[in-house]
Amino acid sequence: MLMLMGPAGVGKTEVVTALGDAMHDGDKRGFHRVEGPQYGPGSGKTGNDLIREMSMAAQKKRFSKVLIDEIEKMAPEVQNALLAIGDSGLANLVEDADSSGKRKIVRQINFRNTRISFTTNAGQDLVKKYGASIDWDTFSHTDEFRNKMVADGVGAFLLNRTRPIPHFPPTEGEFRKITEIHIKNTLNKIQNQQKRLKIELAGKQELIDGIVERYFKAGMNPRSVVKKLQQELPLLVAKQIQLSKVQIGTCIVDMKEVVKKIVLGGPPTF
Repeated sequence: MLMLMGPAGVGKTEVVTALGDAMHDGDKRGFHRVEGPQYGPGSGKTGNDLIREMSMAAQKKRFSKVLIDEIEKMAPEVQNALLAIGDSGLANLVEDADSSGKRKIVRQINFRNTRISFTTNAGQDLVKKYGASIDWDTFSHTDEFRNKMVADGVGAFLLNRTRPIPHFPPTEGEFRKITEIHIKNTLNKIQNQQKRLKIELAGKQELIDGIVERYFKAGMNPRSVVKKLQQELPLLVAKQIQLSKVQIGTCIVDMKEVVKKIVLGGPPTF
């Protein structure tokens, strides 16, 4: 089991999702995401409910991956359901044997071929405090970290059965790469909808440079930039395609309007 820890918006979930895509060649059937807050105190959900949800991924594909997001927001008794998986790779699922609900059966679910990952914001203040000096094998403040993560809601038994990996805010170069990837992904989606056109961008580098200059230096996290691109870029590119009146062949999209809206409009206030 793997645990990615760090401040919100630095790409923990993105890393686990990308690993899932790489493991399964983009086949989403082998990947399942569990939202920790949905199993929080007062939610009425139990550890048995969690095992049932996780079993859907394990049963769809022999080799699967489960991501539990924000594990620290999951009720302690629900987290405890993961103890058996951490020890043996097996968990018991209790189900009704008939419609009356009086008779129960117990099924054993095999998670030994399921890679389970967690993300957490627990201990993020210490991640920021100690920065890139953290190495879990040699770090002298490991006990401080563990105590803080337990205080923030992560079960102590999970820390004993996982390898926590601190995830830091990206460098400027990493921020630029993230921006490039998401512009490319967004444009690929647009291109797939415009089968008769070959879309080429004029001024894409200016857009990337502008985003890095304004957003990175303003201290925005990558999630804010990704959200802004997803909101604005498809509409702005679609507008430029419409104005070009090109219906078949190569359509050159001028990024000037995109730069005005996304870059000169300033960092978003999310």
